[in-house]
Amino acid sequence: MLPAHQLCTPAQCTPPSPPTAQLTEGPVQWRSERGLTGVTLAPGVHYDKRTQELVVPEAGVYYVFLHLTLKRVMAGNRNGSDSVSVALDLQPYQAGAALTLTLDLPPPPLGNSAAGFRSSLLHLDAGQRLSVHLRPRIREPLSWQLSAEATVWGLFRVATQVPSGLPLSKLT
Repeated sequence: MLPAHQLCTPAQCTPPSPPTAQLTEGPVQWRSERGLTGVTLAPGVHYDKRTQELVVPEAGVYYVFLHLTLKRVMAGNRNGSDSVSVALDLQPYQAGAALTLTLDLPPPPLGNSAAGFRSSLLHLDAGQRLSVHLRPRIREPLSWQLSAEATVWGLFRVATQVPSGLPLSKLT
């Protein structure tokens, strides 16, 4: 396995402080400072805080993963079908998101957290940019936040090129 490019860890990976921990539509802001426990940015990897994008330095096949955990921070008055979706988007743009994950949020009497995991093998080009976009569909958006303890995303380069016999269409 080649060097890891893990952007964040359970303790440091969610937005650093409110209001960014609240569920607002748009790119998620991650902590990526070198030296934070568990944050590994291999040489050449860059996280652009302005655009909230991770820049891949070398082309190759990457194992990309996203673990999202939400926690209820205020009791809601509604029972309904609230959900939160995240999408890992690539720049330059490729049709559709690289990874998507939707969490259905339980009504107050049934639970105070929701979690999910997605991963995939992706063929990425040098200089390709990755970002995570949040799309909440919640009637009471202040009642839920990203969990600082368990929201993680990252990638590992597993091959420098697509193995022969494996079509690129299998690595979306």
